[in-house]
Amino acid sequence: MSRGLVLLIEDDRYQQRLYTRALESAGYTVVASGAGEMAPRLCDLHGPKLVILDINLPGINGIETCKRIRQQYSNNVPVIFVTSGDKLEAMEEGMEAGGDDFIVKGGAIQGYLERIGYWIRRRGLSPDERKAILQKVRSRRPTPPPPAEAASKLTAEFSAARPSDASAVAQMAAFVAEARARTPVQFGTQPTEKLVLLGYAAGVVNALANANLEVKGNIAPHLKALLTETRLLSPTEIETSLGQWHTMYRIPAFGDACKKGEEEYGRRLDGDADSPPSPLQTLVPAGS
Repeated sequence: MSRGLVLLIEDDRYQQRLYTRALESAGYTVVASGAGEMAPRLCDLHGPKLVILDINLPGINGIETCKRIRQQYSNNVPVIFVTSGDKLEAMEEGMEAGGDDFIVKGGAIQGYLERIGYWIRRRGLSPDERKAILQKVRSRRPTPPPPAEAASKLTAEFSAARPSDASAVAQMAAFVAEARARTPVQFGTQPTEKLVLLGYAAGVVNALANANLEVKGNIAPHLKALLTETRLLSPTEIETSLGQWHTMYRIPAFGDACKKGEEEYGRRLDGDADSPPSPLQTLVPAGS
């Protein structure tokens, strides 16, 4: 049984085949095209659960294609851009056009599938949610360094594929530690409890990604850093989980905890310091 139909707009034939095989292996049905101008019509014909757009398309580019999808088809279907990862301005422009997330070219396929699994389950941002995220991004935008320095720094960060802001990881870890401190010490020994721990941590990273476009392009390294810092799982469990967690959003223990982590850390990032995280044992689904 298919996990849903994905519309893939990618003009590079090698990349199109690569993404199609990965998606089909993960259980999705794929409709692919290399032409952005076809996207709204294909959306009408197939009703995809998610659209993947390369930014650099011939004819109309991915940004314009996304605008047309939003105008002619739907504000609800998630749209994920495929980007080279070295231009944050393009990411911001993509969100303004109606995009929801970004996949960095050359990254691990597991990370690619993880973001798709997340958005298939979550569905797209509402216009108000997208506006709020853009406001957060702009309010936290640092003073830019000189152009040459900025370019070299950004290229190095994405090439290294690791969190560039240790303080952001430390702040996430402190928040997760609050939730862990409100939870019985023995919690986390059972498989369902481990899924809750992993899901909550993933939700915290997703909340940060909603306010930081660099993190959107580097989700997996930030999650790994958070799990390592908090020791929610063993090193072996972390490595195993990062290789397959894109398949876990349909599991209630993971998916519900992820949603809760995103909501609660999102409030903390918005300045609500008095909003405590949930005791993690309360996120275990009934009957588990």
